[in-house]
Amino acid sequence: PARHTALVLWGHGGGWRSRPRGPGNRAFAFDEHGSAEGISISRGDLGRALLGIVASLGGQRIDVLGFDACRMGMWEVAVATAPYADVLVASSEDEPLGGWSYLGPLRALRAAPETDPFDLAAALVEAYASESSLHFTLAATDLGAMDAVTAAVDGLAGALVEHPEAFADVEAVRLAAQGFGDPDVRDLGDLARRISAIEGAPSDVVAAADLVARELSLALIESRSQPSHPDASGLSVYLPGRGAGMDSDYAAPAAPWSSTRWDELLAAFTDG
Repeated sequence: PARHTALVLWGHGGGWRSRPRGPGNRAFAFDEHGSAEGISISRGDLGRALLGIVASLGGQRIDVLGFDACRMGMWEVAVATAPYADVLVASSEDEPLGGWSYLGPLRALRAAPETDPFDLAAALVEAYASESSLHFTLAATDLGAMDAVTAAVDGLAGALVEHPEAFADVEAVRLAAQGFGDPDVRDLGDLARRISAIEGAPSDVVAAADLVARELSLALIESRSQPSHPDASGLSVYLPGRGAGMDSDYAAPAAPWSSTRWDELLAAFTDG
């Protein structure tokens, strides 16, 4: 058996959501020409599928899990995949229909089959970014660091929930932060840095935001973005605007991020 395994899933994607919703289709592997709803992230479909794959490998984790699909480079997707894989390679932004640039990295892998999985993931990111200016974002994330990232995100959510008076400033920051094709999504690192820089922000909020930015930077193996996305840091996060409401699927019982307070923050923040 192979000592290392890479699995790349190629298809339509849009982040964590469990079913298509009009022109802003989200979830993974949905059928844009039919009625198939795709593989749910929040309802646990993806986790069950990956659990079966890991079981078929005799319990061996997937070394590199890639989504050659739009908008799958999210903190929520990283949380969902972390129990089953060591590295996530995914884009926060849309991808052209041609997908990734496989030829160079696979030729290099054939020439050096002992290549470290982290190095293979970084090569995939670099090849994609170098091929076209339409390859907006791609990042490789060390899923072994996701517990620390998730704890930091939970801490930021908890701090913000305690300071609803800061929500207006957070909304201004949200609007200014790096966005993507989904208007309800912002770059996690850029968002954290901007929250930290809010003038007069409570000290616990600043400290929590700084920790998110720091832990995320430590988790990223390689992140590349085009000049059109100058503040893309590697992973995005779901954050609708004030008064927009939260998608009820986000708080589904099987949602892998349900143990954090991010959904509690969204419920309070988007209700205003």
